[in-house]
Amino acid sequence: MWTGIDWLRQCFCGNSARASTSVSLSARRVRQCADGSTIEFDFGTFDSWCVYVTRPGRERQAPRDAQYFADLKQLHGQHPRILDDFIEVFTRTTKEIDAALLARISEIASQYPPDVRPDVEVLLTTLYAAMIAEENRVNAPLGRRIKRLGVHQVLVEGMRVEDAARFSRGKPWRVLEELCVARGF
Repeated sequence: MWTGIDWLRQCFCGNSARASTSVSLSARRVRQCADGSTIEFDFGTFDSWCVYVTRPGRERQAPRDAQYFADLKQLHGQHPRILDDFIEVFTRTTKEIDAALLARISEIASQYPPDVRPDVEVLLTTLYAAMIAEENRVNAPLGRRIKRLGVHQVLVEGMRVEDAARFSRGKPWRVLEELCVARGF
């Protein structure tokens, strides 16, 4: 998984958040995964809730929605239960990092075949952190539901990954709210 375009070269937080191998003094660690990957919050273009991922041997990067939607879609093709696992994480996400939920993500990942376990753990933890960030963003009335909408559009409705990643841009939040409610979240 995660071959081709290196998803960690894309920036979730805007163009000014760049790759960095240096340690940030302001970074707040979400977790270190079993494979040594680190997921953390730090300053990005908009606020201090930018999600950064550092995979072993790679530079620290802020992933984009389009890449983790693509990774979910690829994983869903082989393991359809990833949608239910994502929904479980979504349902339990709040504004705070929950150690019990991080442990649950590890448990979920351990139920996948060994060749995808590390990717599942990093992907679900990254999405978890992105949803926490959405819950904490100022002027983000949809909170984590904006991520659920994108995942739903890709995995359930079959929308193209790039279209789902751009779907909410420029749309009034009330329109997006109606779309979420119509889909049951």
